[in-house]
Amino acid sequence: MEKTNIAKIKTFIILLTFLLSIGAGLCENEINILIDMDERFYIDEVISFNYTIISAEGAELIYYPYVKCFNAPYPLIEEKSSSLNANVSYKEEYTYIKITKDIEPQTCEAYIEILEPYRQKVSKNFSIIANPSFSFNIQLNKKIFLLNEEILLDYDSDVENPVINAVLTYPDKTTQEITLPITIKASQIGTHELYVDASKEGYKIATKKEQFAVIEKHAEINTLGIGKATEEETKTPEISERNLPISSSEEKSKNNLILIFFIFIIVALIVFVIITLYSLLKTKNKKGKSL
Repeated sequence: MEKTNIAKIKTFIILLTFLLSIGAGLCENEINILIDMDERFYIDEVISFNYTIISAEGAELIYYPYVKCFNAPYPLIEEKSSSLNANVSYKEEYTYIKITKDIEPQTCEAYIEILEPYRQKVSKNFSIIANPSFSFNIQLNKKIFLLNEEILLDYDSDVENPVINAVLTYPDKTTQEITLPITIKASQIGTHELYVDASKEGYKIATKKEQFAVIEKHAEINTLGIGKATEEETKTPEISERNLPISSSEEKSKNNLILIFFIFIIVALIVFVIITLYSLLKTKNKKGKSL
């Protein structure tokens, strides 16, 4: 029993020594990654960063750099490789995108992710400084108006008192600068187009376009026929049993009766044939016995 316990202790010590040696080897072969970049980027600037990789031992490195922003284009991730020399710095630069006016303000992360010789990831946060968007919509109570009808052109926004520039294009291609909200009279038949841009200090410019139509009058639709009935058509025809149409249920019943009759005839014929054949066979057998 004592020998068994000593053997178990020896096995545990060997296993622990093996694991510690692996851990020490990994520590000796530790790869250090440094990301150097600005904390903030502004409109028209290019997002990029420099990175340095150092290994205590020589290694074949496979990795990829990238940037993750939730409200910006997702980058094309390109896998890279390099042969590292012991304690020799490996330096590179990664370029992401140029910040345009369409990009929203947000916090992003720059990454260096190593795949080989073992997995390792380092990241650094940075901010995109840009004007945010605001909600803006053109309001029309309907899309089709009658000639000479009053049309209310209005807007809805989640910011107060935006500066609005609105241009209305008429069917004859003439244009008019207007101020919203406004009520106009439908003076031309055809399609009208309203183009609006709204601005507010500290926000992106919002642009919207809306179309509506003006018609002369609503189309008249006959719901129960086309045109007026003639005098002959309005006369009530004389009703007799001959003129009454046969209903679909009566026609089905008639067809069912005909089908039952034919089935009865066929069954009767089959029974008659069977009885006849049976009688003939019976008569033949009697004659055979008498002979």
